[in-house]
Amino acid sequence: MEIKCISSLENRYVKSFRLLLKKKYRLRYGKIVLEGFRLIEEALKAGLVPEIFFFEQDLWQREKLKSILRKLPPGTIKASITKEILYHLSETETPQGVLAVAPFAVNSSLQVSSACNHFLLIIDRLQDPGNMGTIIRTAAAAGIKETVLTKGTIDPTNPKVVRSSMGAVFHLQFSMSADTASLINKLKEKDIQLIASSPKADLDYTIPDYRQPTAFVIGNESKGVDPSILKAATYKVKIPLLGPVESLNAASAAAILIYEGVRQRHSL
Repeated sequence: MEIKCISSLENRYVKSFRLLLKKKYRLRYGKIVLEGFRLIEEALKAGLVPEIFFFEQDLWQREKLKSILRKLPPGTIKASITKEILYHLSETETPQGVLAVAPFAVNSSLQVSSACNHFLLIIDRLQDPGNMGTIIRTAAAAGIKETVLTKGTIDPTNPKVVRSSMGAVFHLQFSMSADTASLINKLKEKDIQLIASSPKADLDYTIPDYRQPTAFVIGNESKGVDPSILKAATYKVKIPLLGPVESLNAASAAAILIYEGVRQRHSL
């Protein structure tokens, strides 16, 4: 097994990795940055194939490292790096010493297939990486495969999103919708009902029939669902708030809606 030794911040692989910490380059080149043993292990289990794998040179004797090295394909560039380079590339306060880059495309054009056998998730202008990661993890747990992101939504390959999803992001397909009109038309074309939650709605969230093709839209943390999407919703639903709070966290609301759908389809 060939292992490169990198000690310069000017190394081309180091510079390429550093570029991918910026959203525009990740999306342009269709890559995702992975950090930490667990995330890299989860990526490998999900079928992602790292192109580059870095490990801090003091980890040579760690069994965890040896285990990952054995699982990497021959085509992966494997390199030991100095602690200085590790901290130059890491986005965590206490890096574990392993980093990787793998192909992971977010479709720049809207992709919606028939949702007969699963739900479709629409994330509308969500900004908080913690919320995004939690919603992605909930969606993956519920068997959702497709996720549509409206313009202004945080990038799912954002390292904080990837970490907060605990690797669930690897199991979803993402596409972007440039405008709400195209999205609404696509849902109508595919005969997919659109469910949007709103504190002003009168219909309880348990009433609609989620056994048919269904898309759930989760709106911005402070502004809620885009007015044009809300207007086009097949059903506007509310989640009862019985205590002295005005609204639920976006991730909490998403979990309630999605799992009501799961309950109906599986008679839980």
